[in-house]
Parts: sequence; structure tokens; C-alpha cells
Amino acid sequence: MQSPQTFSSQMPGALLPLADVGHPRHAEWQARLTRAQAEWPRWTIRATGERLWQVETRPGHAYSVQWDGVRAWTCTCPDYRNTCLGECKHTLGVALWLAQPEQSIQAISTVSHIQTEVSQMENKQVLEQLGQPFSVAALEWKVGARNREKTRGIALAYVDSRDYIARLNAVLALGWEDAYTFMVVGTRIVCKCELRLHLEGGESIARTGDGDCELEDPNATTVASAQAFKRACVKFGLGAYLYALPQEWVELQNEKYIPDAVQETLRAAYGRWLTTGQWSLNGNGNGRYVAPAPAVKPAPAPAPVAANATGPGAFTVNFGDFRGQNIAQIYAQDPAYVRWLAEKANFQPLRTAAQAFLAMQTG
Repeated sequence: MQSPQTFSSQMPGALLPLADVGHPRHAEWQARLTRAQAEWPRWTIRATGERLWQVETRPGHAYSVQWDGVRAWTCTCPDYRNTCLGECKHTLGVALWLAQPEQSIQAISTVSHIQTEVSQMENKQVLEQLGQPFSVAALEWKVGARNREKTRGIALAYVDSRDYIARLNAVLALGWEDAYTFMVVGTRIVCKCELRLHLEGGESIARTGDGDCELEDPNATTVASAQAFKRACVKFGLGAYLYALPQEWVELQNEKYIPDAVQETLRAAYGRWLTTGQWSLNGNGNGRYVAPAPAVKPAPAPAPVAANATGPGAFTVNFGDFRGQNIAQIYAQDPAYVRWLAEKANFQPLRTAAQAFLAMQTG
């Protein structure tokens, strides 16, 4: 279908049938054109449908102008109906308005702005999903600093790298990649990890992290790369909250291990913190208030994207019968519902995305 922006390049000659000076009523038509040229910049003109515009010449005086897509214009004003000229100053004014280059530029800029706005919102959702806390079962504790006798040590919470990878896959599918470089510094191997996320709107963002390990460790490269990977993840919010957990002094086993029973106590404290924001090893309610954990939300696998779902079309609806589907998918099944979203959706970004998607369908 042809949009106003598509046929505006034909203005004004091809759409002004009486422009020919040989036409018997050319003088009358020319007078209307002169009036339209003088007055239309002061009117309020806006598109209200496909090839349909509302023209408000002054408060309380609004008319509907329509173009048939070929050559004929119509208007609801009395002048158009009474003179049978086939034109009036309002139809001519709309034709002149559409002929302005800025109309096409404005339309492109509006869609571009909406696409950027939607992409930014979707990227924010990605970061929120990455930052969700890990389950109780995923957490383990290792020993940090120890006392002089090595009978007690600080329990540091950590999550295996495979859980980080699972989270990235759940949120971004294949939209991420990592690369590693190694170098030897003295007796240690140092690793640098570059983690790159490919976000909505074609945006690609990279963060780096570094890790190191003694060369004498048989798993030196694995340890250093895992540390570097996690530190890069933290810069995207993934696992960052673990650094805020309290560091408890606990009894050690064989001077370097945290006993299983103590690990379970720590997991129970973590579970209570997830739901209450209260940290207490004994669960008696007399613990410290740390900071409320983010509400646990499952990180859903990305919804399948329709072939034509780009920009606003990729916006996912999270309610109703079409929950989990994007606008392009819904439009393929029920265009009327997308039109309803464009008019009635309470969530402004969703309403904006639906309006932009519908505008793109008329192109």
C-alpha cells in the first residue's frame, strides 16, 4: 500500500488535476490554490488514517480530507460539496503540506526515535534479567582470609562459571561472545576476557575482566580465565550483587575447607535474604539488614521472532492471550488487536511500538 510519504514526491502537479491552464475552470482553481498557499502554514494538519487527514483551519473548524490513491480528492467542507470543482483549499493545502520534504524526514525521524526508544527499553530489560539473583542451589562458599591459627576463615559466596553461561544463554540466546588473551607475569598467568553482548537495535557492547593464578597450579589457565570471565560479567550486572553479601567468619575443616554443614547454614541464610532482605545465620530474626535482594524473576528463553519482526515489530507483549509473542507475530494473526494496542494499551512504550509498527505496514 502507498503511504502519504511515498506519493508526496509526486506533488503538486500529478495530484492537482486542474493545474492545466487549458482547463475551463483553471482560473477558479488557481484562486483556490492561491488561498491554500497563503493559509495552509497556519492550519493544523495531521494524518488520521490511510490517505486520510484532518485539517483544522481554526478552533472548531475541522474537515476531513481524503485521497483515493490515484487522482481524486474529497473533503467534507461545504465549499467542496457545493462547487463540484473536485478541489477545495483544504485538499490543495494537504497536497502542498505533503509536498514539503520535512514531512518525509519527520516521518523517518519519528520511526527512528521510536525504534531507539523501544531498543533502549528492551536492552534495559536484558540487563535486569542478567542481574537477577542466582538460586540457593547455585551458591557455594569458599574461604577468603583466615585467622593466624587457620581455624577460622571468611566465607565468600561464589557461583560456578557454568551458571553464568546458562544465564547469558537464557537471556540472550546466541547474542553474546567471549574472547581471551593470556600473558605470563612473573610466576603468575594473567588472563583478560572480553565479553560482548549483542543487544536490540544492532547495538553491541563489550566489557573486559581480568584474572590470574600461580603458574604452578595445574589448572592455572582455567582458574584465571574463569575469574576474568566472571569479572567481565559483573560489569553487566551479572553476579554483581554477590559482592554485597555479608562475609561471615566460620569454622574451617583441615584449615582450608568450609564444612558441608556450615555451607548449608550459609545457603539457608542466603535463602532468607532473598525473600526478606534480612541476613541471619541462625534464622532467629536478629540478623543484620543488608539490602533487599532483587525480586527473583525467571529469565525466560527469548520468544521466537517473526521473519519481519524488526524494530517496533520485535516488541514482546507480556499479557493477555498473546503473552510472549511480539507485535509482528500478533499482527499476522489478529491485526485488529495490534490496532487496539496502538490506541488503548496502558503501557506507553508498547502503545508507541504498536503505532510505529502499524505506520510501517502502510509503507
